[in-house]
Amino acid sequence: MTVGEAIKQVSESTSTLLSRHLELFRAELRADAVKLGRDAGTGLSGLPFLMVGFALLNAALAFAVGSELGLGWGFFVVGLLDCAIGAMVSLAALRRLRADQPTFPATSDELRRDRAWLSSLRQSI
Repeated sequence: MTVGEAIKQVSESTSTLLSRHLELFRAELRADAVKLGRDAGTGLSGLPFLMVGFALLNAALAFAVGSELGLGWGFFVVGLLDCAIGAMVSLAALRRLRADQPTFPATSDELRRDRAWLSSLRQSI
């Protein structure tokens, strides 16, 4: 085998390897996206009922607090409480999103094996 043929073979093998890695990555990404979509759809289906219930509870609480402080102050206190709770929940969700990065275990394992293969190939040349 000549040097030119060897380079051509390595080039073709590398091209095939990269295209298979992309296929594997796409398959893992598609599986994660389907699961995420299904979970999001399930969670969003109860949102209208939750919003109506939340609005009614807030109005009832505002009227109850308003009977002591005045109606305007009752709505102000309840609104302030809602803002504080919403900020805490949003910050907790943001932290969780930052910590929970998607992983692609099969792709990572395959890339690790390829790195080792390329290192052994480089040492043999």
